[in-house]
Amino acid sequence: MFRHLAEEEIVFQKGDIIISQGEKTKYLYFLESGSCYRSIITDKGDNVIYEIKEAGYSIDSLVGVLTAYNYAGESYFTFKARTVCKCLKISVKNFNKWAMENSEHIKELVNLATEKSKDVREVFQAFQEGRVANRFCHILLSCSQTIEGKLIINNKYTVTEMAAMLGVHQVTVSRILHALSEEKVLKRIRQGFLVLDYQKLYAYANKEKVLTYR
Repeated sequence: MFRHLAEEEIVFQKGDIIISQGEKTKYLYFLESGSCYRSIITDKGDNVIYEIKEAGYSIDSLVGVLTAYNYAGESYFTFKARTVCKCLKISVKNFNKWAMENSEHIKELVNLATEKSKDVREVFQAFQEGRVANRFCHILLSCSQTIEGKLIINNKYTVTEMAAMLGVHQVTVSRILHALSEEKVLKRIRQGFLVLDYQKLYAYANKEKVLTYR
């Protein structure tokens, strides 16, 4: 989709910084393969992961795309390669020109910005309201898939990644998982977790019930 805009193809190794927080962004990077973190370092020095961007999802696979539309032109986030990432390097100038000539994609960008803002708000509210476990269950459901008639939550994210996405310690995530296991909502299996009680997990994910895990 964006190959005609690319100046070059570039490969980032796992752990490489693609765009740094506070960096003046002159280029965007379209993920052709691989995944990367969108994270921020807080004033306290905590590294909070807001998203794991994946390849192959149209505009949502553009690293740093929303930076092209802020007045300062600086990235609010750090984008770090989670795996080896093969990317197309696209100048902000060329992308903006293309977007103006293809106005139907402006709506996609607005929707993208709205969804990202909603995600950040929900993480903040969950932390403020003491509903981290509910938000965690929401993430688990988003990773689920039906395999041979069973609902499986795959190992898409590590405990460390999920903790960073929630802004909590890894121990907290482990305690939540233990509580879900004790309540016979989940069972650990080789592929990840088997959902034993979908109704209860759904209720936690949608804030209909409060999970006690301390």
